[in-house]
Amino acid sequence: MQERENLLNWNMGKLFSKLAIPGMLGMLVIGLYNFADAIFVGQLVGEDAVGAVALLYSVVLFNQGILTLVGGGSMSLLSIAVGKKDQDTIDKLLGNLVAFILVASGIFTIVTYIFSDEIVTFIGGRGEVHVLAVRYLKILLIGFIPAALGPAMNFLVRGEGKMKAAMTIAGLSGALNIILDPIFIKYFNFGIEGAAIATVISQMFFMVSQIIYFKTGKSIITFNNFKIRFQKNVFSDVLKLGSSQMFMCFMAMIQQIFLFRALENYGGNSHVALMGGIFRLFLFAYLAVWGIGQGLQPLVGVNYGAKRYDRVKLGFKTFTMIGFTMTSISWILFMIYPNFFLSLFIKDPSLVLEGTNLFRIFNIIFFAYIYFATSLNLFIGLGKAKEAGILAISRQIVFFIPLVLILPKFVGVIGVWLSIPLADALTMLVGAYFNIKIFKEMKYEINNSDKLDAAI
Repeated sequence: MQERENLLNWNMGKLFSKLAIPGMLGMLVIGLYNFADAIFVGQLVGEDAVGAVALLYSVVLFNQGILTLVGGGSMSLLSIAVGKKDQDTIDKLLGNLVAFILVASGIFTIVTYIFSDEIVTFIGGRGEVHVLAVRYLKILLIGFIPAALGPAMNFLVRGEGKMKAAMTIAGLSGALNIILDPIFIKYFNFGIEGAAIATVISQMFFMVSQIIYFKTGKSIITFNNFKIRFQKNVFSDVLKLGSSQMFMCFMAMIQQIFLFRALENYGGNSHVALMGGIFRLFLFAYLAVWGIGQGLQPLVGVNYGAKRYDRVKLGFKTFTMIGFTMTSISWILFMIYPNFFLSLFIKDPSLVLEGTNLFRIFNIIFFAYIYFATSLNLFIGLGKAKEAGILAISRQIVFFIPLVLILPKFVGVIGVWLSIPLADALTMLVGAYFNIKIFKEMKYEINNSDKLDAAI
Protein backbone atom coordinates (compact mmCIF):
# COMPACT_ATOMS: atom_id res chain seq x y z
CA MET A 1 0.00 0.00 0.00
CA GLN A 2 3.03 2.31 -0.29
CA GLU A 3 1.66 3.74 -3.55
CA ARG A 4 -1.59 4.59 -1.74
CA GLU A 5 0.27 6.43 1.00
CA ASN A 6 2.27 8.40 -1.54
CA LEU A 7 -0.89 9.53 -3.36
CA LEU A 8 -2.45 10.58 -0.06
CA ASN A 9 0.54 12.46 1.37
CA TRP A 10 3.10 13.65 -1.21
CA ASN A 11 3.00 17.30 -2.33
CA MET A 12 1.43 18.00 -5.70
CA GLY A 13 4.63 19.01 -7.47
CA LYS A 14 6.23 15.69 -6.57
CA LEU A 15 3.10 13.81 -7.65
CA PHE A 16 3.07 15.68 -10.97
CA SER A 17 6.62 14.47 -11.58
CA LYS A 18 5.69 10.92 -10.58
CA LEU A 19 2.36 10.65 -12.42
CA ALA A 20 1.96 13.28 -15.13
CA ILE A 21 5.44 13.39 -16.66
CA PRO A 22 5.68 9.60 -17.18
CA GLY A 23 2.07 9.69 -18.37
CA MET A 24 2.82 12.46 -20.84
CA LEU A 25 5.99 10.86 -22.19
CA GLY A 26 4.41 7.43 -22.32
CA MET A 27 1.36 8.63 -24.21
CA LEU A 28 3.64 10.39 -26.68
CA VAL A 29 5.41 7.13 -27.38
CA ILE A 30 2.07 5.32 -27.67
CA GLY A 31 1.00 8.00 -30.13
CA LEU A 32 4.01 7.16 -32.27
CA TYR A 33 2.09 4.08 -33.50
CA ASN A 34 -0.13 6.11 -35.83
CA PHE A 35 2.17 9.12 -36.01
CA ALA A 36 5.11 7.04 -37.25
CA ASP A 37 2.90 5.13 -39.66
CA ALA A 38 1.68 8.41 -41.16
CA ILE A 39 5.21 9.85 -41.48
CA PHE A 40 6.74 6.71 -42.98
CA VAL A 41 3.92 6.01 -45.43
CA GLY A 42 3.85 9.70 -46.38
CA GLN A 43 7.58 9.82 -47.10
CA LEU A 44 8.02 6.27 -48.45
CA VAL A 45 4.67 5.51 -50.12
CA GLY A 46 2.86 8.80 -50.92
CA GLU A 47 0.12 11.30 -50.00
CA ASP A 48 -2.71 8.87 -50.81
CA ALA A 49 -1.26 6.45 -48.27
CA VAL A 50 -1.36 9.18 -45.59
CA GLY A 51 -5.03 9.71 -46.40
CA ALA A 52 -5.67 5.96 -46.17
CA VAL A 53 -4.02 5.65 -42.75
CA ALA A 54 -5.91 8.71 -41.46
CA LEU A 55 -9.18 7.44 -42.89
CA LEU A 56 -8.92 4.18 -40.96
CA TYR A 57 -8.43 5.94 -37.66
CA SER A 58 -12.21 5.84 -37.22
CA VAL A 59 -12.12 2.01 -37.41
CA VAL A 60 -9.22 1.84 -34.95
CA LEU A 61 -11.21 4.11 -32.65
CA PHE A 62 -14.00 1.53 -32.42
CA ASN A 63 -11.54 -1.08 -31.14
CA GLN A 64 -10.09 1.53 -28.79
CA GLY A 65 -13.62 2.19 -27.57
CA ILE A 66 -13.87 -1.46 -26.54
CA LEU A 67 -10.58 -1.38 -24.63
CA THR A 68 -11.27 1.98 -22.97
CA LEU A 69 -14.71 0.83 -21.85
CA VAL A 70 -13.28 -2.02 -19.79
CA GLY A 71 -9.75 -0.63 -19.29
CA GLY A 72 -10.80 2.88 -18.29
CA GLY A 73 -13.60 1.58 -16.08
CA SER A 74 -11.28 -0.92 -14.40
CA MET A 75 -8.66 1.79 -13.88
CA SER A 76 -11.14 4.09 -12.15
CA LEU A 77 -12.58 1.27 -10.03
CA LEU A 78 -9.09 0.12 -9.08
CA SER A 79 -8.02 3.60 -7.90
CA ILE A 80 -11.09 3.92 -5.69
CA ALA A 81 -10.67 0.33 -4.41
CA VAL A 82 -7.03 1.06 -3.48
CA GLY A 83 -8.19 4.14 -1.57
CA LYS A 84 -10.77 2.01 0.29
CA LYS A 85 -8.40 -1.00 0.69
CA ASP A 86 -10.97 -3.21 -1.09
CA GLN A 87 -8.83 -6.25 -2.03
CA ASP A 88 -11.80 -8.36 -3.17
CA THR A 89 -12.61 -5.92 -5.98
CA ILE A 90 -8.92 -5.60 -6.92
CA ASP A 91 -8.57 -9.39 -7.35
CA LYS A 92 -11.54 -9.65 -9.74
CA LEU A 93 -10.65 -6.88 -12.19
CA LEU A 94 -8.12 -8.61 -14.47
CA GLY A 95 -10.26 -11.69 -15.17
CA ASN A 96 -13.25 -9.50 -16.08
CA LEU A 97 -11.08 -7.36 -18.34
CA VAL A 98 -9.62 -10.27 -20.31
CA ALA A 99 -13.01 -11.95 -20.76
CA PHE A 100 -14.60 -8.80 -22.15
CA ILE A 101 -11.76 -8.02 -24.58
CA LEU A 102 -11.69 -11.56 -26.00
CA VAL A 103 -15.42 -11.52 -26.70
CA ALA A 104 -16.02 -7.92 -27.82
CA SER A 105 -12.83 -7.28 -29.79
CA GLY A 106 -12.98 -10.77 -31.32
CA ILE A 107 -16.49 -10.17 -32.70
CA PHE A 108 -15.52 -6.73 -34.02
CA THR A 109 -12.46 -8.16 -35.80
CA ILE A 110 -14.51 -10.81 -37.64
CA VAL A 111 -17.26 -8.39 -38.70
CA THR A 112 -14.77 -5.75 -39.89
CA TYR A 113 -12.81 -8.28 -41.96
CA ILE A 114 -15.96 -9.51 -43.72
CA PHE A 115 -17.19 -5.99 -44.54
CA SER A 116 -13.84 -4.19 -44.89
CA ASP A 117 -14.49 -2.93 -48.43
CA GLU A 118 -17.95 -1.57 -47.56
CA ILE A 119 -16.65 0.06 -44.35
CA VAL A 120 -13.87 1.94 -46.17
CA THR A 121 -16.36 3.15 -48.79
CA PHE A 122 -18.78 4.32 -46.09
CA ILE A 123 -16.20 6.42 -44.22
CA GLY A 124 -15.17 8.28 -47.38
CA GLY A 125 -12.51 6.21 -49.17
CA ARG A 126 -12.36 6.91 -52.89
CA GLY A 127 -10.06 5.78 -55.71
CA GLU A 128 -6.47 4.96 -54.74
CA VAL A 129 -7.11 5.98 -51.11
CA HIS A 130 -9.83 3.31 -50.93
CA VAL A 131 -7.57 0.60 -52.37
CA LEU A 132 -4.71 1.40 -49.98
CA ALA A 133 -7.03 1.65 -46.98
CA VAL A 134 -8.51 -1.83 -47.56
CA ARG A 135 -5.05 -3.37 -47.93
CA TYR A 136 -3.84 -1.66 -44.75
CA LEU A 137 -6.94 -2.61 -42.75
CA LYS A 138 -6.91 -6.32 -43.57
CA ILE A 139 -3.40 -6.68 -42.12
CA LEU A 140 -4.15 -4.43 -39.16
CA LEU A 141 -7.12 -6.60 -38.13
CA ILE A 142 -4.77 -9.47 -37.24
CA GLY A 143 -3.61 -7.48 -34.23
CA PHE A 144 -6.95 -6.06 -33.04
CA ILE A 145 -7.28 -8.40 -30.03
CA PRO A 146 -3.66 -7.85 -28.81
CA ALA A 147 -4.10 -4.13 -29.61
CA ALA A 148 -7.03 -4.04 -27.17
CA LEU A 149 -5.74 -6.48 -24.55
CA GLY A 150 -2.27 -4.98 -23.97
CA PRO A 151 -3.39 -1.35 -23.48
CA ALA A 152 -6.44 -2.43 -21.43
CA MET A 153 -4.19 -4.29 -18.97
CA ASN A 154 -1.89 -1.29 -18.96
CA PHE A 155 -4.78 0.81 -17.62
CA LEU A 156 -4.69 -1.27 -14.44
CA VAL A 157 -1.02 -0.46 -13.83
CA ARG A 158 -1.82 3.25 -14.25
CA GLY A 159 -4.80 2.91 -11.91
CA GLU A 160 -2.58 1.93 -8.99
CA GLY A 161 -0.36 4.98 -9.63
CA LYS A 162 2.59 3.19 -11.29
CA MET A 163 2.71 5.46 -14.30
CA LYS A 164 6.43 4.96 -14.93
CA ALA A 165 6.08 1.18 -15.19
CA ALA A 166 2.95 1.46 -17.33
CA MET A 167 4.49 3.92 -19.74
CA THR A 168 7.78 2.03 -19.97
CA ILE A 169 5.92 -1.02 -21.28
CA ALA A 170 3.87 1.10 -23.68
CA GLY A 171 6.93 3.08 -24.73
CA LEU A 172 8.97 0.00 -25.63
CA SER A 173 6.13 -1.19 -27.82
CA GLY A 174 5.90 2.18 -29.56
CA ALA A 175 9.67 2.27 -30.09
CA LEU A 176 9.55 -1.20 -31.65
CA ASN A 177 6.92 0.03 -34.10
CA ILE A 178 9.13 2.93 -35.16
CA ILE A 179 12.08 0.60 -35.76
CA LEU A 180 10.03 -1.91 -37.75
CA ASP A 181 8.14 0.60 -39.95
CA PRO A 182 10.94 1.51 -42.39
CA ILE A 183 12.20 -2.10 -42.39
CA PHE A 184 8.90 -3.54 -43.61
CA ILE A 185 7.86 -0.57 -45.77
CA LYS A 186 11.16 0.08 -47.55
CA TYR A 187 13.62 -2.77 -47.00
CA PHE A 188 11.11 -5.57 -47.64
CA ASN A 189 9.19 -3.31 -50.06
CA PHE A 190 5.78 -4.17 -48.54
CA GLY A 191 4.48 -0.59 -48.92
CA ILE A 192 1.49 0.36 -46.81
CA GLU A 193 1.06 -3.29 -45.73
CA GLY A 194 4.52 -3.03 -44.15
CA ALA A 195 3.29 -0.30 -41.80
CA ALA A 196 0.41 -2.53 -40.75
CA ILE A 197 2.71 -5.53 -40.15
CA ALA A 198 5.02 -3.41 -37.97
CA THR A 199 2.04 -2.22 -35.94
CA VAL A 200 0.68 -5.75 -35.41
CA ILE A 201 4.05 -7.09 -34.21
CA SER A 202 4.42 -4.14 -31.81
CA GLN A 203 0.92 -4.67 -30.41
CA MET A 204 1.63 -8.35 -29.74
CA PHE A 205 4.83 -7.34 -27.97
CA PHE A 206 2.80 -4.91 -25.84
CA MET A 207 0.37 -7.63 -24.77
CA VAL A 208 3.07 -10.20 -23.93
CA SER A 209 5.14 -7.61 -22.00
CA GLN A 210 2.10 -6.66 -19.93
CA ILE A 211 1.40 -10.30 -19.03
CA ILE A 212 5.03 -10.80 -17.99
CA TYR A 213 4.85 -7.69 -15.80
CA PHE A 214 1.86 -9.02 -13.87
CA LYS A 215 3.57 -12.38 -13.43
CA THR A 216 6.64 -10.77 -11.82
CA GLY A 217 4.54 -9.69 -8.81
CA LYS A 218 5.46 -5.99 -9.14
CA SER A 219 1.80 -4.95 -9.34
CA ILE A 220 -1.09 -5.12 -6.91
CA ILE A 221 -2.78 -7.05 -9.75
CA THR A 222 -1.62 -10.68 -9.66
CA PHE A 223 -2.46 -14.03 -11.24
CA ASN A 224 -2.98 -15.68 -7.85
CA ASN A 225 -6.78 -15.52 -8.08
CA PHE A 226 -6.99 -15.02 -11.83
CA LYS A 227 -10.06 -16.43 -13.62
CA ILE A 228 -11.24 -15.38 -17.08
CA ARG A 229 -14.91 -14.76 -16.37
CA PHE A 230 -17.46 -12.02 -15.83
CA GLN A 231 -18.07 -11.07 -12.19
CA LYS A 232 -21.50 -9.43 -12.34
CA ASN A 233 -21.13 -7.03 -9.39
CA VAL A 234 -17.68 -5.80 -10.48
CA PHE A 235 -18.40 -5.76 -14.19
CA SER A 236 -21.48 -3.54 -13.86
CA ASP A 237 -19.36 -0.93 -12.05
CA VAL A 238 -16.63 -1.22 -14.70
CA LEU A 239 -19.16 -0.61 -17.49
CA LYS A 240 -20.61 2.37 -15.67
CA LEU A 241 -17.25 4.03 -15.05
CA GLY A 242 -15.77 3.19 -18.46
CA SER A 243 -18.80 4.16 -20.53
CA SER A 244 -17.77 7.81 -20.85
CA GLN A 245 -14.36 6.90 -22.30
CA MET A 246 -15.98 4.37 -24.63
CA PHE A 247 -18.48 6.99 -25.78
CA MET A 248 -15.59 9.37 -26.41
CA CYS A 249 -13.96 6.84 -28.76
CA PHE A 250 -17.21 5.89 -30.49
CA MET A 251 -18.27 9.49 -30.86
CA ALA A 252 -14.80 10.31 -32.21
CA MET A 253 -15.35 7.59 -34.80
CA ILE A 254 -18.60 9.25 -35.87
CA GLN A 255 -16.85 12.61 -35.81
CA GLN A 256 -14.14 11.28 -38.11
CA ILE A 257 -16.69 9.95 -40.59
CA PHE A 258 -18.52 13.31 -40.76
CA LEU A 259 -15.21 15.19 -40.94
CA PHE A 260 -13.67 13.27 -43.84
CA ARG A 261 -16.91 13.04 -45.80
CA ALA A 262 -17.35 16.82 -45.47
CA LEU A 263 -13.74 17.42 -46.56
CA GLU A 264 -14.25 15.13 -49.57
CA ASN A 265 -17.43 17.00 -50.55
CA TYR A 266 -16.15 20.55 -50.10
CA GLY A 267 -12.40 20.26 -50.67
CA GLY A 268 -11.58 17.00 -52.47
CA ASN A 269 -8.61 14.65 -52.02
CA SER A 270 -6.11 17.44 -51.31
CA HIS A 271 -7.98 18.45 -48.17
CA VAL A 272 -8.35 14.79 -47.14
CA ALA A 273 -4.57 14.39 -47.45
CA LEU A 274 -3.92 17.63 -45.54
CA MET A 275 -6.28 16.61 -42.74
CA GLY A 276 -4.57 13.21 -42.69
CA GLY A 277 -1.26 14.84 -41.79
CA ILE A 278 -2.59 17.65 -39.59
CA PHE A 279 -4.91 15.40 -37.60
CA ARG A 280 -2.12 12.88 -37.02
CA LEU A 281 0.11 15.61 -35.57
CA PHE A 282 -2.75 16.99 -33.48
CA LEU A 283 -3.50 13.55 -32.03
CA PHE A 284 0.17 12.97 -31.29
CA ALA A 285 0.50 16.27 -29.42
CA TYR A 286 -2.86 15.84 -27.71
CA LEU A 287 -1.81 12.43 -26.34
CA ALA A 288 0.82 14.22 -24.24
CA VAL A 289 -1.96 16.43 -22.88
CA TRP A 290 -4.10 13.37 -22.23
CA GLY A 291 -1.17 11.74 -20.41
CA ILE A 292 -1.23 14.61 -17.90
CA GLY A 293 -4.95 14.05 -17.41
CA GLN A 294 -4.47 10.33 -16.91
CA GLY A 295 -1.72 11.03 -14.40
CA LEU A 296 -4.29 13.03 -12.43
CA GLN A 297 -6.84 10.21 -12.40
CA PRO A 298 -5.26 7.83 -9.82
CA LEU A 299 -4.50 10.81 -7.59
CA VAL A 300 -8.17 11.82 -7.74
CA GLY A 301 -9.51 8.28 -7.32
CA VAL A 302 -7.37 7.30 -4.34
CA ASN A 303 -7.90 10.58 -2.47
CA TYR A 304 -11.61 10.53 -3.22
CA GLY A 305 -11.86 6.94 -1.98
CA ALA A 306 -10.05 8.02 1.21
CA LYS A 307 -12.33 11.12 1.49
CA ARG A 308 -9.44 13.56 1.09
CA TYR A 309 -11.54 16.01 -0.95
CA ASP A 310 -9.23 18.96 -0.39
CA ARG A 311 -6.41 17.11 -2.16
CA VAL A 312 -8.70 16.24 -5.06
CA LYS A 313 -9.30 19.93 -5.80
CA LEU A 314 -5.65 20.90 -5.22
CA GLY A 315 -4.48 18.12 -7.54
CA PHE A 316 -6.87 19.25 -10.29
CA LYS A 317 -5.70 22.86 -10.06
CA THR A 318 -1.99 21.95 -9.96
CA PHE A 319 -2.07 19.53 -12.90
CA THR A 320 -4.18 21.93 -14.98
CA MET A 321 -1.94 24.95 -14.42
CA ILE A 322 1.33 23.11 -15.10
CA GLY A 323 -0.24 21.46 -18.14
CA PHE A 324 -1.46 24.83 -19.44
CA THR A 325 2.14 26.09 -19.51
CA MET A 326 3.21 23.07 -21.55
CA THR A 327 0.33 23.24 -24.05
CA SER A 328 0.92 26.96 -24.54
CA ILE A 329 4.51 26.26 -25.64
CA SER A 330 3.26 23.68 -28.17
CA TRP A 331 0.62 26.12 -29.43
CA ILE A 332 3.22 28.84 -30.05
CA LEU A 333 5.35 26.42 -32.09
CA PHE A 334 2.30 25.34 -34.11
CA MET A 335 1.42 28.94 -34.94
CA ILE A 336 4.98 29.93 -35.92
CA TYR A 337 6.18 26.82 -37.80
CA PRO A 338 3.17 25.21 -39.55
CA ASN A 339 5.17 24.53 -42.73
CA PHE A 340 7.75 22.49 -40.84
CA PHE A 341 5.12 20.26 -39.21
CA LEU A 342 3.20 19.74 -42.44
CA SER A 343 6.33 18.78 -44.36
CA LEU A 344 6.79 15.81 -42.03
CA PHE A 345 3.85 14.12 -43.77
CA ILE A 346 3.58 15.80 -47.17
CA LYS A 347 6.33 16.10 -49.79
CA ASP A 348 4.47 18.34 -52.27
CA PRO A 349 5.56 21.98 -51.50
CA SER A 350 2.41 23.47 -53.06
CA LEU A 351 0.19 21.27 -50.88
CA VAL A 352 2.20 22.26 -47.79
CA LEU A 353 1.71 25.94 -48.68
CA GLU A 354 -2.03 25.38 -49.15
CA GLY A 355 -2.27 23.79 -45.73
CA THR A 356 -0.39 26.47 -43.73
CA ASN A 357 -3.40 28.53 -42.64
CA LEU A 358 -5.58 25.43 -42.33
CA PHE A 359 -3.05 24.05 -39.85
CA ARG A 360 -3.27 27.25 -37.78
CA ILE A 361 -7.08 27.23 -37.85
CA PHE A 362 -7.30 23.62 -36.73
CA ASN A 363 -4.92 24.19 -33.78
CA ILE A 364 -6.14 27.67 -32.82
CA ILE A 365 -7.17 26.68 -29.25
CA PHE A 366 -4.61 23.93 -28.62
CA PHE A 367 -3.31 25.76 -25.52
CA ALA A 368 -6.69 25.18 -23.79
CA TYR A 369 -7.00 21.42 -24.37
CA ILE A 370 -5.40 20.61 -21.01
CA TYR A 371 -8.60 21.82 -19.33
CA PHE A 372 -10.66 19.26 -21.24
CA ALA A 373 -8.20 16.45 -20.39
CA THR A 374 -7.99 17.21 -16.65
CA SER A 375 -11.75 17.83 -16.38
CA LEU A 376 -12.72 14.56 -18.04
CA ASN A 377 -10.20 12.56 -15.98
CA LEU A 378 -11.42 14.32 -12.84
CA PHE A 379 -14.95 13.07 -13.55
CA ILE A 380 -13.72 9.55 -14.35
CA GLY A 381 -11.54 9.43 -11.22
CA LEU A 382 -14.51 10.48 -9.07
CA GLY A 383 -16.75 7.86 -10.66
CA LYS A 384 -18.95 10.63 -12.15
CA ALA A 385 -19.99 8.68 -15.25
CA LYS A 386 -22.87 11.01 -16.10
CA GLU A 387 -20.74 14.17 -16.24
CA ALA A 388 -17.95 12.44 -18.13
CA GLY A 389 -20.41 11.02 -20.65
CA ILE A 390 -22.08 14.38 -21.26
CA LEU A 391 -18.69 16.01 -21.81
CA ALA A 392 -17.63 13.36 -24.34
CA ILE A 393 -20.92 13.46 -26.26
CA SER A 394 -21.02 17.27 -26.26
CA ARG A 395 -17.59 17.53 -27.83
CA GLN A 396 -18.02 15.07 -30.67
CA ILE A 397 -21.75 15.00 -31.38
CA VAL A 398 -23.87 17.75 -29.83
CA PHE A 399 -21.64 20.65 -30.94
CA PHE A 400 -19.50 19.21 -33.74
CA ILE A 401 -22.10 17.68 -36.06
CA PRO A 402 -24.31 20.80 -36.35
CA LEU A 403 -21.21 22.94 -36.90
CA VAL A 404 -19.70 20.70 -39.60
CA LEU A 405 -23.04 20.56 -41.41
CA ILE A 406 -23.89 24.27 -41.17
CA LEU A 407 -20.61 26.24 -41.35
CA PRO A 408 -19.47 24.97 -44.81
CA LYS A 409 -22.72 26.23 -46.32
CA PHE A 410 -21.64 29.78 -45.46
CA VAL A 411 -17.82 29.75 -45.63
CA GLY A 412 -17.08 26.65 -47.71
CA VAL A 413 -14.40 24.14 -46.78
CA ILE A 414 -12.95 26.53 -44.15
CA GLY A 415 -16.09 25.81 -42.13
CA VAL A 416 -15.12 22.13 -41.94
CA TRP A 417 -11.73 23.04 -40.49
CA LEU A 418 -13.30 25.47 -38.00
CA SER A 419 -15.90 23.00 -36.73
CA ILE A 420 -13.57 21.01 -34.43
CA PRO A 421 -11.94 23.91 -32.49
CA LEU A 422 -15.30 25.66 -32.11
CA ALA A 423 -16.97 22.47 -30.83
CA ASP A 424 -14.11 21.90 -28.39
CA ALA A 425 -14.30 25.46 -27.04
CA LEU A 426 -18.03 25.07 -26.34
CA THR A 427 -17.41 21.71 -24.67
CA MET A 428 -14.87 23.21 -22.27
CA LEU A 429 -17.53 25.68 -21.13
CA VAL A 430 -19.74 22.69 -20.25
CA GLY A 431 -16.80 21.16 -18.37
CA ALA A 432 -16.31 24.38 -16.40
CA TYR A 433 -19.96 24.29 -15.30
CA PHE A 434 -19.61 20.69 -14.01
CA ASN A 435 -16.32 21.48 -12.25
CA ILE A 436 -17.85 24.37 -10.31
CA LYS A 437 -20.79 22.17 -9.33
CA ILE A 438 -18.64 19.22 -8.18
CA PHE A 439 -16.23 21.31 -6.12
CA LYS A 440 -19.16 23.03 -4.42
CA GLU A 441 -20.46 19.57 -3.45
CA MET A 442 -17.03 18.63 -2.08
CA LYS A 443 -16.85 21.86 -0.07
CA TYR A 444 -20.24 21.01 1.43
CA GLU A 445 -18.97 17.51 2.36
CA ILE A 446 -15.84 18.97 3.99
CA ASN A 447 -17.88 21.49 6.03
CA ASN A 448 -20.28 18.78 7.19
CA SER A 449 -17.38 16.54 8.17
CA ASP A 450 -15.75 19.37 10.17
CA LYS A 451 -19.04 20.02 12.02
CA LEU A 452 -19.40 16.31 12.82
CA ASP A 453 -15.83 16.14 14.15
CA ALA A 454 -16.48 19.22 16.32
CA ALA A 455 -19.67 17.69 17.71
CA ILE A 456 -17.86 14.47 18.59
